[in-house]
Amino acid sequence: MFATKLVFAVVGFILNSGVLGKGSRICALKGTSLNLSCSAEHSTIPKWFKLNGTKWTEVLNGNGNSLKHQISKDTHPTLSVTGLTKDDKTSYCCNEKPENCHEDHIQLTVTALQVKVFPTTDGQTVTLMCSTTCTLTDRPAAYIWYRNSELLYQDRSPWYQEMVTSDKTVRYSCAIKGYEALRAPAVTVEWVSSTCFTVSYNDGRRCLYNHTSVKGPCSITYPTEIYVEKTPRKDYVKLSCKTSWPNTNIQWYKNREMLKDPLQPIPTCLKTTSCVLSVVSRSCSLMKSVSITKPVA
Repeated sequence: MFATKLVFAVVGFILNSGVLGKGSRICALKGTSLNLSCSAEHSTIPKWFKLNGTKWTEVLNGNGNSLKHQISKDTHPTLSVTGLTKDDKTSYCCNEKPENCHEDHIQLTVTALQVKVFPTTDGQTVTLMCSTTCTLTDRPAAYIWYRNSELLYQDRSPWYQEMVTSDKTVRYSCAIKGYEALRAPAVTVEWVSSTCFTVSYNDGRRCLYNHTSVKGPCSITYPTEIYVEKTPRKDYVKLSCKTSWPNTNIQWYKNREMLKDPLQPIPTCLKTTSCVLSVVSRSCSLMKSVSITKPVA
């Protein structure tokens, strides 16, 4: 059996600020804790800073009921951040002066586990993946799968071992070995066909774009196929997002950034690098389902 009493776990790595040149990136699991080490040589004891907007502010040692940040009292202070949340996503720096932090800092991203659902080619099943929005710095030892809250198995691959058919009575979830209490919200595959599939999420925030309450489950129907059609015109290029399911909410992206305004025709231009890249990098995706985005060919 696997222990499930874990609340906050110390992530199994320590990254240094002050010795990594232009900076480093960390992707850590939501709910865990993190130690950041400061090992650079300074004439005085350095301080820890974090980026708030565009300004570096000093991180203060926690006391009393505020134990979010703990800083060791030595010449190379270690910053401990407990109970990571998405609000902790920022950059951290250990230095004597905050103005030096732009050259040397650690960028932290916090991610939660989620079960992603992908269509297969047979039109009757889907496949599942235990996923995060960034690659975890502390590589998972194994992924653990659950069905209706019962332990199934553990495996080094994040992919579920079997193809899944629709069944409204079955819920799937996953966790990382050592962090079993931080499992992904459960999903149910309600319907699968050759043109679309419907997924029910225990976490209502997955459907926020549809104004669904975050307190209860929600369902989204995805098409099994999505592609971008490019139509040349005299002075511009028209892009259309085509799907196998007509009732699909479409969201356009450019250079992986979501476009807030409706997609406009792309002016015809010389084949410069910047122009070509702006067209090639455009893509359309399903609302809240970036996983099956397809770029323009």
